[in-house]
Amino acid sequence: MLQAFVATPPCAVCGRPAAHIELVAPGAPPANWQRWSSQQRDAYNAARQRHDDQQWWLLFSGIEAGNGSGRPVDLAEAERLTNAFAQPYRYAAVASADFYDDAGFCGECDAPYCYHHWTCRAPDTGNALEATARASTRTGGPMMCEAEDRIPAAGSAGPKKTSRDDSL
Repeated sequence: MLQAFVATPPCAVCGRPAAHIELVAPGAPPANWQRWSSQQRDAYNAARQRHDDQQWWLLFSGIEAGNGSGRPVDLAEAERLTNAFAQPYRYAAVASADFYDDAGFCGECDAPYCYHHWTCRAPDTGNALEATARASTRTGGPMMCEAEDRIPAAGSAGPKKTSRDDSL
């Protein structure tokens, strides 16, 4: 049975949320609704009313951007999101959600990174130092991190040390 959820994969370096993914049930308020400002609540309620309050709703905040007051999702997408963000979080599952930034996950090391620890490049595009490289190049491939402190993928020889200055 489909259930509402909040996923906040922790950054592999500092533990801060790499992203906030929330699937809100039809007719229900989001988590932490009581902490939202009246302006945020008004914008959310207006968006829900425009799109029929009896739909599943996605709230997303990623490493660079988010979807504001959210957007409606159909049942098939709600199920896909639920499967993508089941714990333990893994890149292969998260990538199936098709977020522009893979919710902060690195395809090389299977770990999420927050805004402060994420530098990325799209495969086969050289060293594109912008979090939207995948979206702008539409390579369809995984985002690759260049985090100084990234963790190695299971079975790998360890992280390749790079820095933002190496690309200049």
